[in-house]
Amino acid sequence: MEAQVFNDQIKRLKTQWPHAYGEERIKILWAAFKDVANFDFRDAVTHCLGSSKSAPLVLELEKAVQIARNNYYSSKRLEEANVMGALESAADNNTTADPEFVDRCLKLLDDLYQKKITKKQFDEGCDLLDQASKLYRRSVKKLPEKYTKPVFDEDKPF
Repeated sequence: MEAQVFNDQIKRLKTQWPHAYGEERIKILWAAFKDVANFDFRDAVTHCLGSSKSAPLVLELEKAVQIARNNYYSSKRLEEANVMGALESAADNNTTADPEFVDRCLKLLDDLYQKKITKKQFDEGCDLLDQASKLYRRSVKKLPEKYTKPVFDEDKPF
């Protein structure tokens, strides 16, 4: 965490509880939370300001940091689920690709989101699927023009 962000959050806590945070307590808090991400600590302080009756110390702030992380990851999971749903809907309705190929591509992307595979494995899988799609691309056979031309009454020989 950046020292400036930490100091700003301590100022927020001091405005609520002016006599609770002395120099020694601030040093202890810095030692405990210097490796926490800026936004996690900020969200934890916000949580404590809204829910604590007395000045939060290390244990209360650790619980608040965990709550902030859980909230962040659950919102991230919802966002990823919404993206996958949109992709699946678009793939089902707006593509002429082979449905099996589309399903495999979406499965590969879902595995990446679920952290079942690494980015490198995802890239290798995409390359493999791309090569396979080029091998099995079917050429469209066209009928001769005489069979596709509309027939009118004046074209009939009798």
